[in-house]
Amino acid sequence: MTLWHLVIREILYRRLNFTLIVLAVLVAVGALAGAVTLLRAHDINTEAIVAAKQRDTDAVVAAREKEAKASAAALQEVYRKLMLKFGYNLVILPKQEGLVDYQVRGGAAATMDEANVKTLSESNIMTVRHLLPILQAKQVVIAGGKRREVFLVGTRGEVPLAHRAPKKPLLATVGDGQIILGHQVARELGLTVGATVKVVDREFKVIRVYDPRGTSDDASVWIDLEAAQTLLGQEGRINAILALSCVCTFAQLEEIKKDIVRILPDTHVHAMTSNAVIRYEARYHAAQEAEHKVQLARRQGQQDVQRERSARADLKGDIEALVGWMVPLMLVISAAFTAMMALVNVRERRVEIGIWRALGLRGGQILRIFLVKALLAGLAGALLGYAAGFCVAWVWPEAPAIAQLFDPVLPAAVLPLAPLLAVAAAWVPAALAARQDPAVVLREE
Repeated sequence: MTLWHLVIREILYRRLNFTLIVLAVLVAVGALAGAVTLLRAHDINTEAIVAAKQRDTDAVVAAREKEAKASAAALQEVYRKLMLKFGYNLVILPKQEGLVDYQVRGGAAATMDEANVKTLSESNIMTVRHLLPILQAKQVVIAGGKRREVFLVGTRGEVPLAHRAPKKPLLATVGDGQIILGHQVARELGLTVGATVKVVDREFKVIRVYDPRGTSDDASVWIDLEAAQTLLGQEGRINAILALSCVCTFAQLEEIKKDIVRILPDTHVHAMTSNAVIRYEARYHAAQEAEHKVQLARRQGQQDVQRERSARADLKGDIEALVGWMVPLMLVISAAFTAMMALVNVRERRVEIGIWRALGLRGGQILRIFLVKALLAGLAGALLGYAAGFCVAWVWPEAPAIAQLFDPVLPAAVLPLAPLLAVAAAWVPAALAARQDPAVVLREE
C-alpha cells in the first residue's frame, strides 16, 4: 500500500475524529478571517462616511463662498455706481492750505506745482484712480445781462495711472473755448447747451449742463486747465488734485491718505465722507460677515469630519481589543483540541499501529500517516473557516461590496499557516505512535 492509500483509509475509518479536527481548525480560522474582514469592512465604511461628511462640508462651504462672492460683487458694483454718482472722494491739497479754510471757502486758495499729478500717476499707487488736476477760484460768469458768481474749475482732463488700464472719466474733458455748467448755474442764468458765456475777458461755448448733484458742483463751471491758468495768472500751477479712492472703509481711507502724503510730502489729503462711503461701510461689513460665514462653515465642517473619524477610530480600537484576545485564544484552543484528538486517535489505534509495525511499516511511515492526516484536516478547516468567516463579514449590516471586502493577503497567509499549525499540534501524538514497540503492544493485547 502507498502512503496516500493508508492516509485515506485512516481518514475514512476515523471519520468523526477527522471531522472534529477540521471543525477545530475551521472555528479558529473562521474567527480570524471574520475578525480581520470585519475590520477591513469597518475601515472601508469609515472612509465612505468621512468622505460623505467631507462632501457635505464642501457643498456647504461652496454655497457660502458663492454667497460671499455674490455679496462682494454686488458691493463692488453698488460702490462703483454710487461713486460715479457722488463723484471724487479725495482732495489732495497744498500743505499750506488749511482744511478749515478750504471747507469755509469751498475751495483752495494756495497752489502747488502741476507736476505733482504726474508724480502721483507714475508712483504705482494701487489705492486711487481717476486723478484730476484742477485750478479753482471764485469768478463771475456773465450771460447776456445776467451775472453770477461761481466756482471756476480749470481742468485738463483726468491723468491716467501708468500701472492701470484706462478708466472711463468721472468728469468730461473740456476743450479750449468750451465750458461745462453746473445745474444751478445753468438754471439761474437760463443757459442751455450751445449758449455763450463770458468769463473775465473771454467767451466760452456751453457744451454740457450737469444734472443736479446736491453738492458744490451745482454752483461750479469747468473750463480747460490751461485757459483757467491764463485767466487767473497761475501758469503751471494747480491748487488741488481730485481723486477717487478704491473700494474702502473709513479706516482704509486713512491709510490711503498716508500713502499719498508719502509720495507727495508737500501736500495733505482731505477725504470727503459722502453718503456713498457711509453706505459702503455697511455693505463692507456685510461682505465681511459673509466671508466669516464661509470660514465658520469650513471650520465646523472639518470639526465634524474629525469627530466622525475619531469616533470611528475609537470603535475600531474596541473591536481590535476584542479581537486581540479572542483570536489568539481560539487558536490556542484549536491547537490543543487538535493535539487531543490526535492523541485519542493514536490510543484508539494502538493495536492497529502494532500490527502495521509487525507487517513491516517503519516508524517514519507511521509518523507521516498521522501528520498527513493532520495536514489535510488543517487545509480543509482553513478553506472552510476562511469561507465561513468571510461570508459572516459579507452579510454583516452595512458591509461594502464583495470586491472591496476581499483581501488576497489574508487567504494567502491563512491557507498555508493553518495546516502547519494542525501538523504542529499533531506532531507529539504522531511521534508517540511511531515510537511504539509492536512486540509490547501485541503481547499486551
